[in-house]
Amino acid sequence: MASKIVVTGLGWSTPFGCDLDQAFDALFNGKTATFRTQNINLDGLYCQVSAQIPRNEAIFPFEKWQKELPGNKASMFTIFGLEAAERALLDAKLIDQEGGYVDQNLKIGVVVGSGIGGLEDHFNTSQVILEKGANRVSAFYVPAALINLLPGHIAIRHKIKGPNQSQVAACSTGAIAIADGARMIVEGRCDIMVVGAGEASIGRLGIAGFCALRALASGYNDNPQQASRPFDKKRSGFVMGEGAGILILESEESAKRRGAKIYCEYLGAGLSNDAYHMTSPCADGAGAIAAISDALYWSKKTPNQVQYINAHATSTGLGDAAEMSAIKFIFGDCIEKNSFAVSSIKGAIGHMLGAAGSVEAVATILSLHKQKLLPTINLEEPDEFAYHNDKLINLVPNNGIEASLDCVMSTSFGFGGHNVALVFGRY
Repeated sequence: MASKIVVTGLGWSTPFGCDLDQAFDALFNGKTATFRTQNINLDGLYCQVSAQIPRNEAIFPFEKWQKELPGNKASMFTIFGLEAAERALLDAKLIDQEGGYVDQNLKIGVVVGSGIGGLEDHFNTSQVILEKGANRVSAFYVPAALINLLPGHIAIRHKIKGPNQSQVAACSTGAIAIADGARMIVEGRCDIMVVGAGEASIGRLGIAGFCALRALASGYNDNPQQASRPFDKKRSGFVMGEGAGILILESEESAKRRGAKIYCEYLGAGLSNDAYHMTSPCADGAGAIAAISDALYWSKKTPNQVQYINAHATSTGLGDAAEMSAIKFIFGDCIEKNSFAVSSIKGAIGHMLGAAGSVEAVATILSLHKQKLLPTINLEEPDEFAYHNDKLINLVPNNGIEASLDCVMSTSFGFGGHNVALVFGRY
């Protein structure tokens, strides 16, 4: 069994690009990637705003992946995940600049999921059936749309022959995948795990579905950069994003043996379920309290030792309020002592659904590594629940700040009542 688990590689696909430093700097400097949705027919839908990865080679290497997986052999969520995974493996020096296979002597596994998977594949294929007939459906439709084909493709591409599984837990998917991968190392099944999630649901079907739930931001079609507003009174719903986040978790022994760079220590995870409602959280934050408390227990940390939470905070009223109730319940003393901060990057890159937890874990780890707090942008008038005993919680409004960080947390909550909290510490 591993004595410690460390993070030795990071990769992501974001609307700001795939370079770790470049995308982090954009987040730190308060830039936004929420714009009017491009190249998708959203006629009749009230939300016209999203945080797309621009179909621009300077931002994401679409041509590379079209050559690697031509003929619609992989869904876009898989493409985003493959790019993030390749970058994480390269960052961890498990592959070289040419990509290729991992060392077959290493015990490596994969736990990578998606909240929805190939949603646009389902939509486009239904259109083919309606317009051309059922016998014109692509033979690649089913394997391209399957969520487990993302970890499958990662394994095939890099010859990773260890345990391989996908995780599906709505907007908690990426975070639960990280926790599951860590458990593989703790149990001694693997020394190294590729973990995280990818998502690409920005399309007519995805936007229509969340519009029907009245969950997406309204009233900002002409001012899209201000549409995502975590913890702000002017919020009107979330902005859908897309992308992927992948981490390389490794036993300390393996990392030292390889001479790997170590970003931080993975300290533990807490998981719970609201057991309350399909889409709404418990108003008092009971499920989130349970997950955060569980994470503190397994990481052997007290609330006073956690200095920062990268919050799930989607910019929905019920969700933001429930999460803040939980944070105040557990970290009230820290708030009073001015030793604690909370922020959400969803104001900048929207809500990536299943990929949100792993993308935000990457951001949280980089915050710890760089000793910088990422801001909550579009925060003009904080909600009443952002106060604790008349004291405004430090939500890092609009501008990133330098900080001294030793222990940080990332939270994720999903439809179905899934709650996850991840804790990372300086190594």
